[in-house]
Amino acid sequence: MRSEAARLLALWARRPPLPHQPPSPGKRDAFARPPTEASFMAATKKAVLGPLVGAVDQGTSSTRFLVFNSKTAELLSHHQVEIKQEFPKEGWVEQDPKEILLSVYECIEKTCEKLGQLNIDISNIKAIGVSNQRETTVVWDKLTGEPLYNAVVWLDLRTQSTVESLSKSIPVNNNFVKTKTGLPLSTYFSAVKLRWLLDNVRKVQKAVEEDRALFGTIDSWLIWSLTGGAHGGVHCTDVTNASRTMLFNIHSLEWDKELCEFFAVPMKILPNIRSSSEIYGLMKAGTLEGVPISGCLGDQSAALVGQLCFQDGQAKNTYGTGCFLLCNTGHKCVFSEHGLLTTVAYKLGRDKPVYYALEGSVAIAGAVVRWLRDNLGIIKTSEEIEKLAKEVGTSYGCYFVPAFSGLYAPYWEPSARGIICGLTQFTNKCHIAFAALEAVCFQTREILDAMNRDCGIPLSHLQVDGGMTNNKILMQLQADILYIPVVKPSMPETTALGAAMAAGAAEGVGVWSLEPEDLSAVTMERFEPQINAKESEIRYSTWKKAVMKSMDWATKSSENAGVCLGIAVFLIIRNYWFLYLPYLTWLYFDWQTPEQGGRRSEWVRSWAIWRYFKDYFPIHLIKTQDLDPSHNYIFGFHPHGVLVVGAFGNFCTNYSAFKELFPGLTPYLHMLPYWLRCPLFREYAMSIGLVSVSKKSVSHVLSKEGGGNISIIVLGGAEESLDAHPGKFTLFIRQRKGFVKTALTHGAYLVPVFSFGENELFNQVSNPKGSWLRNVQEKLQKMMGFALPLFHARGIFQYSFGLIPYRKHIHTVVGRPIPVRQTLNPTSEQIEELHQTYMEELRKLFEEHKGKRKRRERVNLQGATKKLPFCQRSSQGP
Repeated sequence: MRSEAARLLALWARRPPLPHQPPSPGKRDAFARPPTEASFMAATKKAVLGPLVGAVDQGTSSTRFLVFNSKTAELLSHHQVEIKQEFPKEGWVEQDPKEILLSVYECIEKTCEKLGQLNIDISNIKAIGVSNQRETTVVWDKLTGEPLYNAVVWLDLRTQSTVESLSKSIPVNNNFVKTKTGLPLSTYFSAVKLRWLLDNVRKVQKAVEEDRALFGTIDSWLIWSLTGGAHGGVHCTDVTNASRTMLFNIHSLEWDKELCEFFAVPMKILPNIRSSSEIYGLMKAGTLEGVPISGCLGDQSAALVGQLCFQDGQAKNTYGTGCFLLCNTGHKCVFSEHGLLTTVAYKLGRDKPVYYALEGSVAIAGAVVRWLRDNLGIIKTSEEIEKLAKEVGTSYGCYFVPAFSGLYAPYWEPSARGIICGLTQFTNKCHIAFAALEAVCFQTREILDAMNRDCGIPLSHLQVDGGMTNNKILMQLQADILYIPVVKPSMPETTALGAAMAAGAAEGVGVWSLEPEDLSAVTMERFEPQINAKESEIRYSTWKKAVMKSMDWATKSSENAGVCLGIAVFLIIRNYWFLYLPYLTWLYFDWQTPEQGGRRSEWVRSWAIWRYFKDYFPIHLIKTQDLDPSHNYIFGFHPHGVLVVGAFGNFCTNYSAFKELFPGLTPYLHMLPYWLRCPLFREYAMSIGLVSVSKKSVSHVLSKEGGGNISIIVLGGAEESLDAHPGKFTLFIRQRKGFVKTALTHGAYLVPVFSFGENELFNQVSNPKGSWLRNVQEKLQKMMGFALPLFHARGIFQYSFGLIPYRKHIHTVVGRPIPVRQTLNPTSEQIEELHQTYMEELRKLFEEHKGKRKRRERVNLQGATKKLPFCQRSSQGP
């Protein structure tokens, strides 16, 4: 055992010195500056301080070891080592697990040397806690102690195709993954990273087959190694880290067999689950050999503890590589309706109760500063960004969306990529530096807004921590953008403090009391808003526009279907039809895609022809009220008319004002399924955003995480089509309540949409009821389920269905949203009540806008109940 310890210590001792660079952050330590040492630095004899507790703080970009006085929570000394990140391919992020382990040994040894220089007896260190970057995945050989592959970091995006494939296996009406874990299916979490390793790394596969493999997040790797490694190391994790794997049931606090089977992960490689505060094992190497490791918390949970957020409703925001806002929800799991995660906050003892939290996660915060330093070279040190931002005091209209790894909460949009927009010739590096800091604050605003909506009571102030909080410009910007005070503890190392508190409070250690009366008061620095609320809102709304422009940059592999379409047509023309077989094979496996959200192509939606299409009619989209992008919606589109030109022009092309009017929302126009069963045509239809109108398809759209999705359902049908004459429109929706039930079961807000002028485009061939033509049409309607209207317009030239329409304005008016509370099994009374409310809003919408749209038409709205008598309601426009 001693020879193993000596080997490891010798390894780090022989490491070449790192270049002299200010440390950059782990998940939290973006601008970590050496904290001020204790006032007794000049002491000349051994100081008697009572019990001390150490904390390993292993972040994404650095490792630190800090030592605290357990009676006063005073930081005595620390050491920090920067960790390299490797980027072998675009979107891939890896680290060397052995480098991480060696950095821990180095930090411990160097900190102990510093304590000795301060005349502090290291034998007073009674316990060690571990705080770590979460989700980062390691698999190693338990016989040799060697990692079988690099650690796959939480920011890594290589598993996007795995996520897409797995998402198709989750029933839309039974998202058991989120129900059990509190997490959306995302590249962020460990299960999909482990699945990738099991599928793609032969060394991992072989080790699993031979029962040599162990899996863990960074905490498991460190504890196993520090407590003996291959010679009896303890393979465990705590509940906070386990809750980030997507394999852990947050209700039973155990590994879940169904989840492991779903991700095809063998349970034998998983670590044992322990509480966040208990003795896991003893240090088996180095200066602190024999000291118990007795605390373990994921970094954000550690910060929550370090900020003393022990009561329901208390929240903190940590600024590091990413940005993480956690709110303590007590003993109850609270599931978010606005894109936040439900996670385990802490469990401070084997027999102590578990506490939960809501979490908003931002992937890139301090990492954007490192990117400006390492990739663009516009700053030489992380601290320099504050100086640059201070020089200009504004971004001068420049906005930076650092979506390097997609967007996390509240969007959960992996296709997003980073953009800098609003540039002019006047823009310089100072403005970009300021915009980068603003981006961190805007992202925090988004998750704070979601948190406030979920909790119901807005936070009156924001408690902050992490290395980036040393930047006073950033903290003032944050207060301005949130328009609430920002409160920062004078000792910002709250993550390490939380790990130390958990370790010192463990049974068998007992040197740190967590009783409220024993907790030390914390000195705070307060930043008050210095701009008016209107200016804050203007800046925030412009940021939201920039966020919308960052989306859909990274296309999914399935969007190559457009290429397949072109190739297939070419082969048929050239008489190489037999080479068309690969497309048919692909079509077989892709058959369900129209019911699973389709696959829109921004390129097709941006074809210039759609701009001419919109201007030709012309088509106008009118908003009556803002829509919150954290909700999902059903748009009931009226009237049906014949071609639904307003729906197509506004929701299937990029030339309407939709993105500007409704930022953060994605429309899905549902069409009859048989159109999407036609080979080749289906690819075109899906590329412009059309999806099936089946129940499964609607449910898929409304079940997407984070909100921001709209199912547009055309309410109307055969009977309306046959009565579509200019100057007259009758809308029958008396029996159509399925969309209302769907809204209830998914908690989707209902929005009536009336498209004035649809029935003015074409004139139905004379077909009064009882005529031979109407009889034929009705028989065909019964046979096929839809009507075949025969209409004429103002010419016989080819344009749309062989006819040129009467060129009149179409005004599509989006009404006020009707809030809907999710009810999984609504009663007929609940459906009827909501349907009546919807009909009343539809009537109000029509009455309010019929004159404004300058139409001379007779419109009959056939109502659903006696309480809403819309029958024979006519009006004459101006």
